[in-house]
Amino acid sequence: MEVKYSLYVSGYDNKERIVEALTNSGYIVGAELEKDRIFNVKGWRIDIYNEPNKDKSKWKGRMEMSIKGFFEDWDGEEVLSDARNFKDEKDFLEQATKYVEETRGYHVPLINVVKTTIIFNDEEWRYKNDMDLWNEVEEEKFIGEELVVYKAELDYGSIED
Repeated sequence: MEVKYSLYVSGYDNKERIVEALTNSGYIVGAELEKDRIFNVKGWRIDIYNEPNKDKSKWKGRMEMSIKGFFEDWDGEEVLSDARNFKDEKDFLEQATKYVEETRGYHVPLINVVKTTIIFNDEEWRYKNDMDLWNEVEEEKFIGEELVVYKAELDYGSIED
């Protein structure tokens, strides 16, 4: 069977929740642990083999779930997580700092912590405030679920040797 989509997540619990949600929604999925060239764990790749519902407007409400753990933007400059996982912004900052240290192997200061909304579906996510721009330049309208997240930027420029 041919893979239609792949998405990448960090953390075994995230992988399990996403696989369960997709399976319960009628998708046929498989998951594999991804490693880089020197065998450091990069995260889980979840492959989706079918699209049981061609009418994407019906996706609304199908993926409602809390995402545990952290995820990052495509270039690793920002770290995000579901705001429901934290007591407040300070709690997010403390846990995100630990996550970054564990995944990078060294301390990277986090700056500009904000609460924002993203739109996500089974392929990718985008900031809600960027949706009009994305929909103008793409052939298909981006449809997904809204999720309120905390976001922090990694301040690589302030790392001391």
